[in-house]
Amino acid sequence: MSSEKKNLRTAYFVDLERENVCTLWVQPDGTDYEEVIPADENMVQFQELLKHVTVDKINKNTDEKRSLERQAFLGLVKQIATDEGLIYSADKAPTTTITIQSIIDISNKKEEFFEFKLNLFEHEKIKESTDREWKAAMRKSTDMLELISMFHAGPKQAAATPTSVDEPAPEPAPAPESGEPESQG
Repeated sequence: MSSEKKNLRTAYFVDLERENVCTLWVQPDGTDYEEVIPADENMVQFQELLKHVTVDKINKNTDEKRSLERQAFLGLVKQIATDEGLIYSADKAPTTTITIQSIIDISNKKEEFFEFKLNLFEHEKIKESTDREWKAAMRKSTDMLELISMFHAGPKQAAATPTSVDEPAPEPAPAPESGEPESQG
């Protein structure tokens, strides 16, 4: 088909290697005509195309088309996930009433209890603590209330820090006198 009797609407690469170009032409009667041609500068069809558009513009069109397709795909995936109950919008999030009994019941469900522990150990309070005994005690815990209680109490280093005016802070050890070696007691 001669390009003199039609106008180029768009051209974009159809493959990742960018070896083939899809062209969309508008014919004089207003109908669209689409064809895929090799992106080979030795081919007459590609030479004709380059009279209407640059390779840079074809690359730009390709990138824009892929971006729009990606956005549409993500929208579709989100819609399917929402329809299937895999994700929730803020106004349709499931509501669960948490009771002491529901917390206690998790202790009897090993998988849920283990998953809770895993999530708990992602908390900054635990991640930043160097108290291995505290962490080990929480790992060994088999009861939800005990685990939450240990977490709430915090590491022993924090518990050993005086929190009351009645408890004086420990006095620092005296510094050795200058010139005398420090004793190795």
